[in-house]
Amino acid sequence: GTLAAPATAGRALCEFALLRLRLLVRGQTTELTLAFDAAPSPERRPRPLFAWLPVCHAGLPFALNADFSLVASRQALHDDEWNAALRDALPAALLGAARRERWLRERLGSWLPRPHECIDAWWRPAFDALAEGARGEALI
Repeated sequence: GTLAAPATAGRALCEFALLRLRLLVRGQTTELTLAFDAAPSPERRPRPLFAWLPVCHAGLPFALNADFSLVASRQALHDDEWNAALRDALPAALLGAARRERWLRERLGSWLPRPHECIDAWWRPAFDALAEGARGEALI
């Protein structure tokens, strides 16, 4: 589905395509929510990571909300097993959704993160796995 965000300070209305993925991670059911620009532009901007509120950027061209564990300041993710499991679940979940959802598959090339866009080395495994998986399954 899509979600319209209110215009602010003279900016145009933004629309996002939302993808909610329910996953079993380390024996717990959790959800990843991805928000893609509904009208992708050639000017790609990194979108924030959220743990219900914005936390930081990893270089992903879509916003990602998950039940991340955070440092006390809420400005970064803990480098822990839970967050690593969420990160490592993202590629298979997103690529699986692209196989099932035509609307996602048709635009995946413009929404897929590119390895050179990674701005946090901790996220490099997810960037690489997404690129390799999409090429391997001819999704892009």
